Amino acid sequence: NDNDQLSATLRWDSERAGQLLADFSTPLQYAQGTWIWAADAPLAGTLTARMPRIGGWSVLAPPGWRLRGTLDASATLAGTRDKPLWTGTLNADKLAVRSVVDGLDFSKGSLRASLKGQRVDIQSFTIRGAGDAQGEGGELSATGFAIWPSLEADASAKSVQMELDVR
Repeated sequence: NDNDQLSATLRWDSERAGQLLADFSTPLQYAQGTWIWAADAPLAGTLTARMPRIGGWSVLAPPGWRLRGTLDASATLAGTRDKPLWTGTLNADKLAVRSVVDGLDFSKGSLRASLKGQRVDIQSFTIRGAGDAQGEGGELSATGFAIWPSLEADASAKSVQMELDVR
């Protein structure tokens, strides 16, 4: 019955902040005067983000911090409420973060990541430091993954598991 379906759509289209399209749906149950979202309720969703200039999102960063770069993401959500399953990709280019007060100045960054199930695989993340007076800056490179627990996991397993190889 369509009256038992929770659906939401978000459409964002901004010249400066980019485009975002998200759709989500899941069934709800109505019992004894209250709505219930069952742990085994199926999920369906999609997310597409194209942000040619993430600098506009600097307002969400700490005061004095500036962000630059591009973001391109595409993901599909399936599974259940207690075990959501994602598939998709997350790509970012020309990444830069700067905070004069904190002495941070990184640029020429990129990210390639994929989503599969409850896991994010970071195929590559690189970003370069601004360098010293001689112009020599270092480079941070990382690969790895993060796994977030399902809601069905017991309390001792409710933490994100992460493994990174940083060079």
